[in-house]
Amino acid sequence: GTKCRPTGGYNSVKTGHAQPYESQAELLFMRQCEADHEVVTWLAQPHRLEIFVEGKKLIYFPDFSVLYADGREEVVEIKRDKAREVFGELAIKLERAERIYQTANVGFRILDLSDLRVEPRCSNAEEIQRHSRTHFVRSEVFWLMDEACRDPSGTIPFARAAEILGGGVVGHKKLCAMIV
Repeated sequence: GTKCRPTGGYNSVKTGHAQPYESQAELLFMRQCEADHEVVTWLAQPHRLEIFVEGKKLIYFPDFSVLYADGREEVVEIKRDKAREVFGELAIKLERAERIYQTANVGFRILDLSDLRVEPRCSNAEEIQRHSRTHFVRSEVFWLMDEACRDPSGTIPFARAAEILGGGVVGHKKLCAMIV
């Protein structure tokens, strides 16, 4: 069944404090949010939504709220296996919640482990997370921006960026931390 208490807390760089998680799938999603350069910030269990269905009050606590760099906001529900878990009252609750979020121009998705374990996203997020707290200085960010501006595409390959930051393991770790 559904857990009512957190399994643990994840210390997030992007949110600035520990976020509770209730399953390994939620923890995996948190790590991917931290490693995704398009995610500005995210929150676990961000709010409470009361939904009335045929006079009965259903209470819904979404798993995550995510804010992206382009201004989009999205609510995400995490399940181990959505095909097996989303039925009955929960299916009604999620369907109604999705309609409410649509009226507020907020996206809504239900993800499960099969969505979260997609490669190379999953292993890349893990690699970035291992080095997310590596120290770097602001001037190094400007070095990368300067190099990217010189290229007509406005981008530079990962290996070149790591080289600019000192090369080898040190450059790789600093670049991972900058992504977060």
